[in-house]
Amino acid sequence: WTEVYRSDQKSLYDIFFLNDTTAFCTGDKLLLLRSRNNGAQWDEVIYDFIPEHFNYVPIRCIFGDEKLLMFAGGENYDNGAVMWMVNGQLKWVW
Repeated sequence: WTEVYRSDQKSLYDIFFLNDTTAFCTGDKLLLLRSRNNGAQWDEVIYDFIPEHFNYVPIRCIFGDEKLLMFAGGENYDNGAVMWMVNGQLKWVW
C-alpha cells in the first residue's frame, strides 16, 4: 500500500471509480477529491460558490456514470446538500 492522501482534519467516506482512470472520493466539510490517474494522485475539487453555513456538511456518498455524477451529504444540524456534476460542470441543491 502507498499513502496518496492524508488529512488530520477531514475524514473520507466514499470512493467511486468512474472509469479505468478517473475516481472521486468524498469526505468531511464538502471534501471532494478527484484522481485522473488510477488513484496515484488526488486533487481537491474547488467549488465556485458555497454558502458559508454549508461549509461543514460532509459528503457521505457518491455514484453515477460518465455523463452524470451525483453525490450527497448532510448531518450538519439542519443543513443538507445534494450535488451533481454534468459533463464536468458542478451543480448543487441545498
